[in-house]
This record gives sequence, structure tokens and C-alpha cells, in this order.
Amino acid sequence: MRSRLTRRVSIPLWGIVAAVLAVLLVGGLLGNNTHLGSKELTVKTGRAMLHNTHNWLTSFDTGDPADQLAFHADAVWYSSPETDGEGVPPCLSEGRYTPVRIGYTGVEFPGGGGRAVVAWVECLSSR
Repeated sequence: MRSRLTRRVSIPLWGIVAAVLAVLLVGGLLGNNTHLGSKELTVKTGRAMLHNTHNWLTSFDTGDPADQLAFHADAVWYSSPETDGEGVPPCLSEGRYTPVRIGYTGVEFPGGGGRAVVAWVECLSSR
């Protein structure tokens, strides 16, 4: 013998909105605070200098000794007034400081420790 559900359940609109907002909040927190999903970059404005074209070593600083980073210019995404792309940003020249904005994120190593990894460079001026 089959039984039928005859009771109707209604959910108020505010309950649906609250549930959707809760799901979005939890998803955002998990996406930015776990190793899963994309990460929000920390963005800083300063200057960068390409030290050599052998390994594309580049330094970045904001003038504050606590805000110094090193990265390989051939391994970043960039945007500039002329173009966007991947590889060496067109505004970087060997031995010359250039105004830039960078985006980086922290990476923690399984055995402990970690470092900042530059993922994006925005050229604030042309070459």
C-alpha cells in the first residue's frame, strides 16, 4: 500500500534568502582560507627592477623594508597600457626601476615555513 504525503511545507522568502547568503558566505570563506579554490591576491604599489635576463630575477619594493619581494619576471601574468599577457612584463628593463603594482599570495609549505609568490604585475607606465 502506497502512502502519499498530504502535508504541504512552505518556506518563507526570507528563509530562502538567508540560506542562499549563508551558502555564499561559507563558500567565500572556504575559498579564501583553505588550500582549495582560487585565492584573492594582496595588491601593493611600488617599483620593480629586472636584475638580469639569465633567470629573470626581479625585485619589488614599496619603500618600506617589510614590503620587499623577489620573483621571476618570466613567470607572471601582466597587464600594461598596451597589452596583457603572460611572461616578462614589457615595462621591465634590466637595471632600471619601474613603477608597478603587483599581486601576490602566501604559500605555506607542508614541512613548515612559506613565502609570498607574485602572480601578477601591472605596469603603471610604458617603457
